[in-house]
Amino acid sequence: MSLSYKGRDRLIWLGAVLAPVAAVQVVRLFELEPVRAASAAGDVVLAAPSVRPVSKPTPAQEKALAWIAKQDRTRIRDPFAPAPVAAPEPTVFVQPLDTPESEPEIREIAPAMELTGVMDGQRGPLASINRKIYRLGDEVVTGWTLESIDARENVVVLRSSLGNMLELRIKPVSAVP
Repeated sequence: MSLSYKGRDRLIWLGAVLAPVAAVQVVRLFELEPVRAASAAGDVVLAAPSVRPVSKPTPAQEKALAWIAKQDRTRIRDPFAPAPVAAPEPTVFVQPLDTPESEPEIREIAPAMELTGVMDGQRGPLASINRKIYRLGDEVVTGWTLESIDARENVVVLRSSLGNMLELRIKPVSAVP
């Protein structure tokens, strides 16, 4: 009897699938034979579980346990959950223009902006405001231009077209244990 190539391939595939199952069953058969014979003769003795006595914790372990017990677990958050975005609190510094003091100050509403990062780049400092990257002189929001970036202090200053100044700082991240 001769098998076609397709039939031979199917037979090889079936053997590859069933061979591990057959091997496990053969091993089980030979492993359980002595246990069955011993149980039939009544010679089966179960081993008692070994239990180690609990030793007293060391002073360092006691200190660590006390530290763990006093931790506030209510502030732990899911590391995979997106960080909550709080509305930024812009600080507006109104600086008078170089005009006579008889003219009233020009006030305007500061746009909601959040400074999310500052760094010194090879081609000048960069600031991330509302999760977008800006350089000195870029217009961040209509009428507000990026005037200065201080990477050491994490502060940027924006100037409006009316002459008002807005200072943005990176909010410190509270330590979460």
